[in-house]
Amino acid sequence: MKKNILKFSIVFVLLIAIVLVLYFTVFKVDVQALANQSVSEMGKDCFFAKDDLSDVKLYTGQRENPYVLDGVHNDCQAFALLIFRTNEMGVEAPTYIAKINGTSYNGILEQNPYDNTFVADLEIEVPADAQIEVTIAIKDNEYNYTLANINKDWAISFEQAKSIGIEYLMEDIQKNVKGRNLDCEIYVKAITDSKGLLSTYYYYVSMIDKNGNSKGVVIDVQTGEIVQ
Repeated sequence: MKKNILKFSIVFVLLIAIVLVLYFTVFKVDVQALANQSVSEMGKDCFFAKDDLSDVKLYTGQRENPYVLDGVHNDCQAFALLIFRTNEMGVEAPTYIAKINGTSYNGILEQNPYDNTFVADLEIEVPADAQIEVTIAIKDNEYNYTLANINKDWAISFEQAKSIGIEYLMEDIQKNVKGRNLDCEIYVKAITDSKGLLSTYYYYVSMIDKNGNSKGVVIDVQTGEIVQ
């Protein structure tokens, strides 16, 4: 009798162990890991220069291709958005030459109808310590800028902002877990006011699901506190 009880106890313990192993290795979903795997835009560095009438920003990192805000995460590739803003009137198709660590990139800046900036994607990831010189030509006039890395002085990194944002949005992210997949995508950006009047930057971490529902959080770059 005692042998049977002992044998039953051993079998029971083994079954419990097997169930626990299966749960943690097969059935349990690591939502944090899924969220990190579903980041469709991850900013890395932001460079900036300005004069009395205009400013130039180069924002670089990794983002999905194709870049579509549809809740579906695609494979990512390098980007470097060159963004030119000017108060000059009647500007059409300005051209640019961007010299980055000795390599030149040139082309035409396309107008962004949402904020009236002019934009081009160099399709590279620019290192944080890059030396960047940009020349913008408008008709017969040329404007020269030396860009500096502005996020090197931020206390909170893009990676830290991603962690803060995902934690804050976790309840909404969890609603989009389908089996072992996540039906939403995450974006980690550096933002300022749309008119470029302010020099204050924030991190913006957001999620959008396949139904078009979205939610985001604004994070202070110096303290990591939630702004809104």
